[in-house]
Amino acid sequence: MLDRGQGVAYEIDNEIIPQRSAFQFLRGPVMIADMNTWGTSIVGPHSFSAKFAVGRARPEETAWSIKTGGIPRQYVPSDIFDMISDIPDFNAAVDFTAYDEGSPRHPSWPAMHSAASQTSFWLDIVLDLTPEELCQARLTDYGVAYARTVAGVHYPDDNIDGLNIGQEVIALALPGYLSLKYGADEQSVRSKIEEKRFNWNDFDPQNPCPFVANDGDVIWARVTGGRVRSVDVYEDNIYAVGFNNKILKQSIDGTGSWENFEDYGGVA
Repeated sequence: MLDRGQGVAYEIDNEIIPQRSAFQFLRGPVMIADMNTWGTSIVGPHSFSAKFAVGRARPEETAWSIKTGGIPRQYVPSDIFDMISDIPDFNAAVDFTAYDEGSPRHPSWPAMHSAASQTSFWLDIVLDLTPEELCQARLTDYGVAYARTVAGVHYPDDNIDGLNIGQEVIALALPGYLSLKYGADEQSVRSKIEEKRFNWNDFDPQNPCPFVANDGDVIWARVTGGRVRSVDVYEDNIYAVGFNNKILKQSIDGTGSWENFEDYGGVA
């Protein structure tokens, strides 16, 4: 995702992270690895506190209650009732999900995977990201979040709210953390945070990166007609489906470029 070629993987924003050496090792790859685990650890308690404060049932619980009559038929919209009735081999609640064990046993809202998917936010603070890099980072965060709905363990708003809650936690904690550990100026960090905040309610999977220049989107525009219908994650790849039903594929870690999925035996 951050490979710029010629041995340059990324560019540290030295207005945020003071430079201490010509090649920033501890304040480069080590810092990024540290922040990845720090972000999850700082967001986790807030996400789980919200889960148990709200106590929202998992999709499999709701679907199973509808199927077995736990939720009276008159309270269920006909289209939802019909869709659930038509699910094949739905013989237990866990069958609603993509996992043999079903959903985790804690409440659904907000999604912890989504709350922890803040790489695109804090990377945009400590690095000088190009628009293409920010695009890839947001696609990865969204892909991690949305995959949980595809798997049947979260509602869509679990994910969007999780992304927003996680960002707020990071935004509050990051200035003090970067100051304490890396000597950053807290006010400079706060200023950049305000500049880089992103409301995930505004994320449009049909046009996920409107800020990317057209000349950097040649293959995207050529293969998908310039807009995408959906972004999905499967195994180790992100798939972007265009309105023309063409499909782009890229590794979820951002290595390599977007490729026409037809080249991999996909269905156009």
